[in-house]
Amino acid sequence: MKERVLIFELRNYWVEPSLIDQYLEWANNRALPVIQGEFGGRLVGFWRVDGLDGTVEDDPPNVIWMLAWKDRAERDRVWGEIRASASWARGREGIPTFHRRPGAVRFLTGIPRSPLQ
Repeated sequence: MKERVLIFELRNYWVEPSLIDQYLEWANNRALPVIQGEFGGRLVGFWRVDGLDGTVEDDPPNVIWMLAWKDRAERDRVWGEIRASASWARGREGIPTFHRRPGAVRFLTGIPRSPLQ
């Protein structure tokens, strides 16, 4: 059996609709450069939910993004380093409270036929 080499961290956010453009600008220009550039985070994708077509939830998230990690230990270590860094603190200076409810984080692993493992 092939050894699993990655876990995926799926992050769902409920961003205040009036602030979503500002949030996406912050994520693209301030947060992700720190996560990816300074700490080597492997971004799989970052999506804005544009419509509710096909949605069965009463209140679906409007921002979803995913990171890949070697394992949970790497994820926990790197997020700890990010949150403790001066560059992360600078990137969060002056931002509003974007989220209208707490985010949800899930950890995923690929099955053998999945192209992402």
